[in-house]
Amino acid sequence: PEEETAPEEETAPEEETAPMPRARDAPFVDATPGDIIGSYVPNTFAAAVNKDGTLGTATQSTANGTPAMSVAAVLELHAAKEAERGVLNGCPMDEEDAGDLDEDDEIEETARPVGRSFNQAMSAAMRTRQRRTVDLGGLTGMSLSLGHRAAADDDDEQAEEIVGCVCGNTEDDYEGMWLACDGCRQWSHARCVGYTKADETRHRKKADSAIRASLDARAEWERAAAYAREIAGGARHVDDATAADAVKVAARLEEISEKKNADAEAASHAPPFLCGACVARRAGEVVAGPCRATLVVCPAPILPQWRAELHRHAKPGAVRVLVYEGQPRDAGGPNARSRAKVNGVNDGVVSAADLAAADVVLTTYDVLRGDLHHDPLGTLSGARASRHVKRYSVIPTPLTRLTWWRVVLDEAQMVESSTAAAAAMARMVPAVHRWAVTGTPVSRGLEDLQGLFAFLGGPSPFADAGWWRRTVQEPYEAHHHSAREFLHGTLRRLMWRNSRADVADELRLPPQGQTVTWLRPSGIEAHWYRQQRKVCEGLARDALRRIKDPRAFRKEREEERRKERTRREGASAAWNGRGRRLGRGELDELADLIDDEAFEEAEEEEEEEIVDLTANDDDDEEDRYLTAEESRKVLQPLLRLRQACNHPQAGTHGVRSLAKGVGSGGGGVIGAGGIHSGVIMTMPQIHAVLIDRQRTEAEEAQRLVAFTLNASAGVAMCRGDYPAAVGHYREVLRLEMAGAEDGLNLRLDSLQRLHALHNLRAALEAAGPEAPVARTLRDDSLADDAETERRKYVAQRAGGTFAAAADLRKVSESILANARICGASGSGPAGAAWWSALIDSHLRSADGGRSTLDRLVDNQLSGRWQGREIAFTDLAGLRFALETALDELGRRRGEFLDRLEHLAKVTADADPVDVEAAGKCVMCVAKTTMHDDDGGVVFAGRQRAKPASNRERNLRDIDARSGGGRTLCQHCAASPLFKRYEDVLFGHLGMDAEMTAGGRGRIAQADVGDGRSAPSSAEVALKFLAARVPKSGLGAVAAKESSLAHLEMMEDMRREFTRAMTLVKHQREEMYARDELAMATTRIRVRLPHEIALGGLPDPVPEHLRASVVHEWELDDMEEAYVADRAAYEDDLRKAKSQVRFLERLKDDEEREKGGGDAGPFECPVCVEEVDSSAAAAELAVLPCGHRLCVRCTDALVSRAPPPAHPRAPRCFKCPTCRVRTAADEVNYVAKGSSRVKCVRWPAGGAGRGADMDVSLGTEREQLQHEAALVVKGSWGTKVEAVVRRVMYLLDPDRPGGHRDAKCLVFSEWEDALRVVAAALKANDVPAAHTLGGGRKLRDAIDAFKGVAPPPVGEPSPKALLMPLRRGANGLNLTEAQHVILLEPVSDPGAEAQAMKRVDRIGQTMPTCVHRFLLQGTVEENVQELSRRRREAAPGEAEDVGRARSGSGLRISEVEVLIPRRVVGVGAGSADASPGTETNILTD
Repeated sequence: PEEETAPEEETAPEEETAPMPRARDAPFVDATPGDIIGSYVPNTFAAAVNKDGTLGTATQSTANGTPAMSVAAVLELHAAKEAERGVLNGCPMDEEDAGDLDEDDEIEETARPVGRSFNQAMSAAMRTRQRRTVDLGGLTGMSLSLGHRAAADDDDEQAEEIVGCVCGNTEDDYEGMWLACDGCRQWSHARCVGYTKADETRHRKKADSAIRASLDARAEWERAAAYAREIAGGARHVDDATAADAVKVAARLEEISEKKNADAEAASHAPPFLCGACVARRAGEVVAGPCRATLVVCPAPILPQWRAELHRHAKPGAVRVLVYEGQPRDAGGPNARSRAKVNGVNDGVVSAADLAAADVVLTTYDVLRGDLHHDPLGTLSGARASRHVKRYSVIPTPLTRLTWWRVVLDEAQMVESSTAAAAAMARMVPAVHRWAVTGTPVSRGLEDLQGLFAFLGGPSPFADAGWWRRTVQEPYEAHHHSAREFLHGTLRRLMWRNSRADVADELRLPPQGQTVTWLRPSGIEAHWYRQQRKVCEGLARDALRRIKDPRAFRKEREEERRKERTRREGASAAWNGRGRRLGRGELDELADLIDDEAFEEAEEEEEEEIVDLTANDDDDEEDRYLTAEESRKVLQPLLRLRQACNHPQAGTHGVRSLAKGVGSGGGGVIGAGGIHSGVIMTMPQIHAVLIDRQRTEAEEAQRLVAFTLNASAGVAMCRGDYPAAVGHYREVLRLEMAGAEDGLNLRLDSLQRLHALHNLRAALEAAGPEAPVARTLRDDSLADDAETERRKYVAQRAGGTFAAAADLRKVSESILANARICGASGSGPAGAAWWSALIDSHLRSADGGRSTLDRLVDNQLSGRWQGREIAFTDLAGLRFALETALDELGRRRGEFLDRLEHLAKVTADADPVDVEAAGKCVMCVAKTTMHDDDGGVVFAGRQRAKPASNRERNLRDIDARSGGGRTLCQHCAASPLFKRYEDVLFGHLGMDAEMTAGGRGRIAQADVGDGRSAPSSAEVALKFLAARVPKSGLGAVAAKESSLAHLEMMEDMRREFTRAMTLVKHQREEMYARDELAMATTRIRVRLPHEIALGGLPDPVPEHLRASVVHEWELDDMEEAYVADRAAYEDDLRKAKSQVRFLERLKDDEEREKGGGDAGPFECPVCVEEVDSSAAAAELAVLPCGHRLCVRCTDALVSRAPPPAHPRAPRCFKCPTCRVRTAADEVNYVAKGSSRVKCVRWPAGGAGRGADMDVSLGTEREQLQHEAALVVKGSWGTKVEAVVRRVMYLLDPDRPGGHRDAKCLVFSEWEDALRVVAAALKANDVPAAHTLGGGRKLRDAIDAFKGVAPPPVGEPSPKALLMPLRRGANGLNLTEAQHVILLEPVSDPGAEAQAMKRVDRIGQTMPTCVHRFLLQGTVEENVQELSRRRREAAPGEAEDVGRARSGSGLRISEVEVLIPRRVVGVGAGSADASPGTETNILTD
């Protein structure tokens, strides 16, 4: 450009007449800013910068007084002048390019929209195929170069540049940031390839800053150069030193200017970018032939250990180690450079060549699982027919695109299951040599070896699971000599086995001892466990029965379902309140695991159609292996039981209810979020929650009893047996009084009470004074009592109607006040004159208000008026649109207020016809057909139907329904009117697909009054005009006041609509409540003659009434069913009440003990002997009445009781204190003494290795006394407190055998349990590290525990490390610890062995110990027994037992060991059971 400057261009006379281009359209061309400015601006140019730091219109002047132009304007002017000379960005244009600019751009005539200028510049640039800069469109002072910034060769210059964005849009009308791929030269939308709006803004600001710095440096240099030239030319007289300094300063400033120019040019270009296809192409490159690299796959926690060992045993720089963490998801995006810096590869994408260049590549099993979905076999590279363009390319994994010299699987038991994702991926990796390294190859059986053989590439039958089972495993397990010899010979050829016993002399590891501590749960924990066992035990047993004999089980279940259906139909006949859910409890919810009709039907079809060709005809069907699905169904209920042993909050079924905090830290409200939300309850708080839950269960049982009584009374009324009906209704009312008398205060359902009151009065009137019915004083007030119940129910369901009406009145009064101020007339905002006068003043301006209209349309309305394209083109049209909109608002609001008044009257009158319509409304209750955008049909559920996106068709459908034969309530009939008013009151985006694509917009398509808050287009325009009301002049104050009042009126109208919808909602609820009240008083009746169903004709009674309108011959069967159900429900109510009393008594005892009021021993009222509270086995029996006995006396009372009439009924005896009849199954047993039952050490103390345990842990007596003296802060539950107490004992340096460097590991299978232990340790000042999740968090916790990384500031080094068993028990070397604590028994002996050996490894110098904790009499004892059996049955030594996944490889006999057996009447004083209760036993 400097060479092309001419005198006429320096003066630029056209600048005076040509319009100034928009600053935001100015491109940054290839020439440096200094060169451009030197062509058109004097040397004293001063760059113009806005206050916000961006380049903009200049307001300052140069030194010689000429106005300085903005940089953007100068650059745009330069582009315009180049167009005049036939040059585009410094390159000659052909005729086609010039025609594009002359025909479309019209730079000299007017300033065009941003996207338009970009489109034309882009098309011209593509046609010339030159590497140059184009306008970005919308980003001030920022442009992107096509391809690389450096000069390219001739072939690259001729490369084709096309728009090929991943979104599939090939048009060039995109106005955002564009990116050109450095590989294929395709242009993409920045937003579609990972860039966000913040990234674009950050890039733009960086470019603006660099250009501004460049211009400032150029200006400084030019001023210095001009000053030096003046000195040299004699215009200034200075000494020689000053002249020399001026020359040096000019030279230095020139260097700075050149550097700033280079920085500005670099910042102006887009960052390096590769599209997804190029990235995938690069990542998918194949390296031919074997390479020298070794791939090591290990669990994530031990990857740092591998890296450390490699650096330790190799000379620096001798071995190149690369960690492969998988392919990134957003390759080529804005974070590519940072990923490349971390991973050491280009763009963060790893290719096969990158891996082949390394000596050792480390990765994890998690990466293998993820790469299984990254085209490992290259099958996705070929083209495949598809209706749509593939939006994102799959970045292939490099692991399968080279042949490794060696692949090593550390902890290879991770691929024992040949169907796991990691195992499948490991088999796909090509390699010359394969190693499988594991210390635990076998746990379940020989099937574990098959997965290892499959990885090693063994021939059939080793690689195929079916043939392995037939030819190797089953003959081996059948003790065939040839099979054993064949397998042993094969293993000798390929297995290198180092047993611990073989190298024991070399290792010289300290001994490892074990302890097992049995604990007795507290009363509240025992109650929680019994509640869970009542549900889970039956489910697990039914699931096992279904597996063993599916046909017999289905037959039994079908019979049970038939009986349940019959009972529920009867229940709905006697009680049909909407929203009621009676008789369905937690058992029914969990039964969905195994009680699914659809699943059973599918299973039947599978049994009939599918033949298992791999099944062994000789299999023992009585003890076969379970499939994965069968194992899930059996073990999931047992999993819930096991979690209940750790803590009542553990697991997804743990305590989640709201409860007032009690106890020492009480007073707060405990949330329902559970442990994962950081809400860990204390045991008193859990106790309060369980009391509330048990009380609710008792009230539910009471409701069922009341339901059967009301139903029997209805049957008696149909028969004319009025005395029996009166007796039943009185019994219902007596239930509530009985609850108040026994102190439990169980509430009776208000609708059931209303049913009894209303129909008791009807029964007394029907019986007459002569009937043998006992009268009471309360009979005269039955009608008043029923009316009181109705009012209470309506107030409870719709109590907010009055408050909502008051809020609506306040807003309506504010609207009237503002209407008087602004001069609005009628019921709407029309009539105010301030805005019309303001439009008149703008029409009288020089441009006729054109600039004002443009700002309103472009900036405020975005070219749309209530969702449609703006039709007006001047202020006169705006005036007409505003007048029309305001008039429409007034008219719609008048209709709206009239309908609200009508609905208020309908709700207040509560006419039976309107109430019945509310109950039968097809839009409120029944399933309603609604239309979608395509004219299809969708069905909304109960409650108010949610219309689909095509709202107009839905509203027409409502109008049609209201005129048809179907019932529509008054509120739903008003919905179309409300919707039409809402559409003119609030903003609207229109219904075209372009505007609503992707669900974006200010408002969502929702129901009337749901979520819409944006102002209408008329209100937006009025706000825009109000901001331009003159602040001074004639009538300015009045106009300002009128405008403010007018706008406030519009806002109040929107607020009025929202509050009116709230009022309508409460009115609906009130009508629903009145409909339920009417239904609540309805009872069973006999069909009238015209309602009797005749054969072959439709039933005249509607389907929803057939359960309450019955034939006379059905009454006897119904009464028998109700009597039988009532007996069962009364039994449930009795048990539930006894549990509430038991929990309340426990709570009182705990509070009394904390207060020191019950310090003495308990004395049994029967044998008058004291129960020693210090004894570990001390236990008390708590009767349902609340009195307590010793266990021996309770057992004697149960044994002396007469046998029950029914074999399944429990024995009953009378309480010795209050003489209340008590069932044996209602007796609860609580631990009075210590929670610790016994502690067993192995090996036993006193000799040999046992003596080492006495040295390291102290003797058993010393440990017991020391732990008993420790006080655990907080209430965390029996097991958690025992674990915390053990940790405090182990870390105490003053205990026998203690030392200051002691550390311990805590393992559990569930994260919830570890969270509770972590909180308990923190509360007791025990520093602990908890590995929340995996990845970096896991590594950080391990490093902090090992002392590699310093702990956080102000915190001590952790002494305990809490890890989940599935992540922390594999391969880690944690010899810094000496103790391993297992929070619960592990069914997999391999996983248990892995956890135990984390501390018993090379480098351990101190004796170690494993501590196990079990709850006595729970499923944990069964799990411990199963683990023992599997450990004894597994081949090899105990420490060589492999690791199996949970729930896989279980036999039917092993599952039977896990499921507790029911045993009744174990002898008194038994350590395994309590008398008269169902307990768990183990059999060999």
